[in-house]
Amino acid sequence: MTKSLLFIIWVCLLAFVVANPPTQQNIIKNFKVSPETVKPGQHVHLTWDRVTKKSEVLQFFIGHSSGMGHAPQKLIGKANIKDKKAEVKIPSSLTPSTPGNIWIVEVMVNEKGTLYDVETVNIHVK
Repeated sequence: MTKSLLFIIWVCLLAFVVANPPTQQNIIKNFKVSPETVKPGQHVHLTWDRVTKKSEVLQFFIGHSSGMGHAPQKLIGKANIKDKKAEVKIPSSLTPSTPGNIWIVEVMVNEKGTLYDVETVNIHVK
């Protein structure tokens, strides 16, 4: 491989790592947002099944994606993993979903100051 090709591959990998937070698996499964089509300011119900035996605090964020990775933007709630449900309010400031303007409810855990992505579900904002 040439040096320029290696550089391009390195830049692409770096962009992927920066755009997507690190993940943590086997924490929860069957994460659902209800309803998945929402209006800004609306309350939604979150449900999940617990996988881990560890006691974890789940943090719920509204995340945003343009189709090239995603990032958490605003904390909208917290719950203990044992609760298996939560209710959160969708921020009033969200703009309608369009191609390139994708909204996500992200479940994250904070371990020693680092946020780890656990699950994501796209929502449609009207």
